[in-house]
Amino acid sequence: MNIRQHAALFFWAMLKKGKSFKDVREELPYTLLPDSIRGYVGTRQPSHFEVNPNGETAWMKFPEEEVLLKLTKGNFSSLMEYYIPEFPKAAIGELTNLEMFDAINRQHQHYRSLRAHFLQDRVLDEVVRRDMVDESRKFEDVCTIKWNGEQLSGQEIRSQLDLFCEASFLRLVGMVYENTGFLINRDWCNLIVRESFERVYPLFLVENTFKYFHISDEMEERINSKRFELTQEEISQIRLTDRLEGTISKMHSRALQATYDEL
Repeated sequence: MNIRQHAALFFWAMLKKGKSFKDVREELPYTLLPDSIRGYVGTRQPSHFEVNPNGETAWMKFPEEEVLLKLTKGNFSSLMEYYIPEFPKAAIGELTNLEMFDAINRQHQHYRSLRAHFLQDRVLDEVVRRDMVDESRKFEDVCTIKWNGEQLSGQEIRSQLDLFCEASFLRLVGMVYENTGFLINRDWCNLIVRESFERVYPLFLVENTFKYFHISDEMEERINSKRFELTQEEISQIRLTDRLEGTISKMHSRALQATYDEL
């Protein structure tokens, strides 16, 4: 799940809970922290508590606000606690050890918002692994699409997953608008996302994370025109499933409910 999907789902769940924009801005930087902190650490494994094939879990104690604001490229390794065992390369990452996240970060001031990130990811992981992709040979750089048996290289499967997440984001924007009346467009990104980052992220992390909220001119026009339906060309480009619309809708509904329940 890309960071824009995480943000939109969290926003929707917070509004559904009756929370204010102020509440959203206070919590959003933390539900996105497992992704944004990679601006310092680099690799995904410790901030997502991934388990390697030997059963070892990468982990991170997420910084509280007073430490987060002090982080720089030069000092993060001395101010943060994290561990990265060895991982073989693969196009699809490993599963999250949510129990270890809980054990290490339960006392964090924003524990629930952090945890919501992993619950959203868990939904996507289940969709990818259970419904779409056989990853049993991923360390051989081969993945198989379940519905038609097509074999793809790691690079090809990553490209397909990127297309899937981009299409999913557009459909999610439509779902958010239909249920809240708010458009997830450039103005929203600046007023909600960037302003929330500027409260608690160092400037480097603000800029490094916000770049992933870039919306192209074409996408911005499409969102503002409320054209949320996928084109036939977009649907045909995504080969991971023959039930794209249903898969996206079910995924976002489950991720929204998981986020709502956690908050």
